Formats: sequence, C-alpha cells, structure tokens
Amino acid sequence: MTRFVLLPLCVAAATMSCPGPSQEGGRGKTTAGAPRDVTSKEFNKSVSAADNDINLTKGRAALSRKPPDLQGALIAFEQALRTQPPKREARLNAAFCLLRLGRLGEAEAHYRAAAATPGDREALFGWVDVLLRLGRFEPAERAISSYLKAHPADLQALSVSSEVHRRSGAKDLALKRVQQALTLDRRDPGAHLMFARLYLDQKDARTALMIVNRGLAHHPRHAELLLARGLAWHALGEMGRAVMDIEAAVNADGDLVAGRLLLGKVYVDNLDFDGARRHFDAVLKSWPTHKEAMLGHARALFGKKRFKDALSGYLAAVQTHGHEPRAIFQIAKIYQEHLDSPKKALAYYKRFVKAQTGLPKDDPVFATIKMLESMSRPKVRPPAAPRTVAPPRRGGDRP
Repeated sequence: MTRFVLLPLCVAAATMSCPGPSQEGGRGKTTAGAPRDVTSKEFNKSVSAADNDINLTKGRAALSRKPPDLQGALIAFEQALRTQPPKREARLNAAFCLLRLGRLGEAEAHYRAAAATPGDREALFGWVDVLLRLGRFEPAERAISSYLKAHPADLQALSVSSEVHRRSGAKDLALKRVQQALTLDRRDPGAHLMFARLYLDQKDARTALMIVNRGLAHHPRHAELLLARGLAWHALGEMGRAVMDIEAAVNADGDLVAGRLLLGKVYVDNLDFDGARRHFDAVLKSWPTHKEAMLGHARALFGKKRFKDALSGYLAAVQTHGHEPRAIFQIAKIYQEHLDSPKKALAYYKRFVKAQTGLPKDDPVFATIKMLESMSRPKVRPPAAPRTVAPPRRGGDRP
C-alpha cells in the first residue's frame, strides 16, 4: 500500500511576509527579514549606551548567527524584559523568536503589548501576522483598520489589510484596499501582488498573470511577485516556467518560505531528493518547527532510502505537532515495510485511523490493519502427546 506524503501546492502558502528581528531606531520603520551584523561599525554607532545591556548584546549576537540561535536569543531577550520591562527591542525580538519557534500564543501576547504604543507599525504588522496564523481574523481586521484611519496613505498597511480581508473571505473589501493603493501609486508592488492573488483564488490564472507582469515591469526582482507568477504558470500547466520563476523568487529572497516549500515539493515529485532537502533544510534553519518543512525533510530522506533517518524525522513531527496524520501513516509504513516491526506498524496504523477523520470504509489501511492483527496473534500450538513412562527395571537387567 502506498500513500506518499506530498506538500500542498496552494496559493495560500504565499501569505504576508513575516516580521524580521528588530533594532531600536525609531518607530514607523519596518525591518528586514535578516538581523543586521552586530560587529559592523554602522550597527555599533546606532546603539546608544543605554542599549548596551548585556542581555540585549547576547540576544543580538544569537540572532546574528547562521543559522540564528533562536532559543538562546529568546532567553536573553526575556531576561532583558525582566530587568527593563519597557524595552521595545527586547519585546519585539522575543516575539520574533517565539514566532519562529512556533509558539504563536506567546508571540501574539508580546506583539500585542508592543502594538499598544500608537503608531508602532512594526509591532502592529507583527501582531497582525501572528493573528492571521492563528486564524483570528476579526481582531486582525480591527487592528489594521484602526491604524489605517490614522494613516490612510500607508501602502504597506493597505496591502496587509487586503490580505486580512482575503484570508477571511471578504474578497470585495480586499479588492477595495487594492484599489485604494493603486489610486495612491499605480506602481505599488503590494497592490499588484494582492490583486493577482485575488484572481488566483478565483482560478483565473491568465488574468493573475497579466497583473503580475504589470507589477514586475516596475519591480523585476520582487520576490513575491515572481512567486505569484510562478503560481500562475503552474495553474496554467506550464511547469518549466513555474519552476524558473519560483527559483528566481527564492534567489531574490532566500527567506521566502512559501517559495522554498513549493520548490521542495516539485523536486520530490521529480525524485530529486537532494534538491528537495536543500530547500526544506533552509526553511528549518529559520523556522525549526515548521510542520511542512519537517514533513518534507523526512519525505526526502525516505526517497533517499534512509529509512531510520526518515523515521526520526516523522517522529519529531508528531512530537512537535501532535496527531499529524501524514507523519503517523509514514511511520507505520516504515515500520511495516522497511524495519520489519509489524507490532509497531499496527499501533501506528491504528493511530492514523483515529487521527484521519472521514476515511471511507474500503480504505486500504483497514485491510492492512486486519492483516497485521492476524500476524500478531500468538500461534496456538496443538496439545502435546502424553509422555510414556518406561517400566521400572528389574534388578538383574542390564541397561
């Protein structure tokens, strides 16, 4: 029985950009997705003496490592918050680390506290991003709408608001935000991106392609526009062009998670498991608990016939994300077909049935369970024949 784990190729993967690590330097600016070099003269000039708290220094150094030491940075920034509760940089960077570690509830609390300061758009965008990941659309819409009342010409805020409405299903309101942005700036890349996504949602890839090309005419290396064009080409069945554009998107922005996940899936589909692992591993360096990247990494190892390593990867995904049906099924499959452990395979197939709701009664997994159950039953031995007792010897008999 074969049930391969493949990652979903979907437009929903291309969501708004994640906030990056923060440095003090004035509210109203957003930061890049990678930390600045803490050893550079430019950085050290920008940090005031008051900022040279030892915990902030440790946190900055941990974030500047490649890959970043998120857990170490989080400990340092949380310690800085205990000594200097109002410290904005420590709060935003603690939220950033928590987000990357998959601890969304704690990240949301930090971003919300930072966003309570009026006009702090970096904190606001981080808060809205986490709310979207949590599926909490109403508070996200209220927060960004309140900001736009005071800053109606903020193009990035209009794009974020459009994304919130799109994700919540309010497509008309999302389109309204796009139109507002294009009225302010006909070249705005965020507006073109959101406009194209709305058409991709409607399965109108040709119109989406036309809109993306307009945006790329003004911003030829815009990573998310390139990714959107790759999605449009994919929807039109042009896989060669799709891969070229998605590759270009990742080259333009190495932290573009959606692009790397899509490329990893394409490479898996084409049995290039080393190529797939490069992209999944790149995601895991920045997002150590990213579920799709963990599953993709394990799938690539499975394709390389490194079954014990693949098993470890799937077990880690279950430990991190709970009852993930795709991982549980693959664990059962590996135990059954590659590690000769039918009892463990049976246990995980039963866990899979509990985790995967809506399975039809004729799904092959039920036949597999019955087969393994029959193999696991102890064999009944026939009763032993009664032992015959030799008659006692008489004294003069020889042995």
